[in-house]
Amino acid sequence: LEALNEEREAMREAAEAAREVEERRARQLEERFEDLATNHQMMIRFKDEYKQRSADLRRECCRLQQELDSGISHERDDLLKRLQEEVKARGRVLQERDELLEQLKEATKARETALQEREESTKKLEEELRRLSIEAEEQRTRSGELEERRRRETEELRGQLERQRGQTEMM
Repeated sequence: LEALNEEREAMREAAEAAREVEERRARQLEERFEDLATNHQMMIRFKDEYKQRSADLRRECCRLQQELDSGISHERDDLLKRLQEEVKARGRVLQERDELLEQLKEATKARETALQEREESTKKLEEELRRLSIEAEEQRTRSGELEERRRRETEELRGQLERQRGQTEMM
């Protein structure tokens, strides 16, 4: 009986040890399950936060895309307006340049005409000067001849006067 009791006691101790091992194992499994459940809950929260953040980012992306499209459209319109204004300004500059060129052409033509008239006038004046020089030379020559003739006539008249005086004295 004692052997049976000892065997029973050993079996009880073995069963107690097995129970303790099983309890430890059960606690371990329970702790692991709780860790897994906690981790699972954290993953669910993380997934929900990720979904929420993703949805927020998508909305933000759409809003930014609309702003960008609007901004690009606005910038494109502004750029188009600036380019149109620049084209108009360049057109005005080109028109002013063309007008200035036309005025310059007209002024050049007027100067050329004035130069031609001046050249013609100069030529006429030179011809007139040559003619007058020739006339002056002719008049000098004639004047010299007339002076010579006057001097001769004066001498002749003196000679006649003296002869008449001489004749009157003789008389």
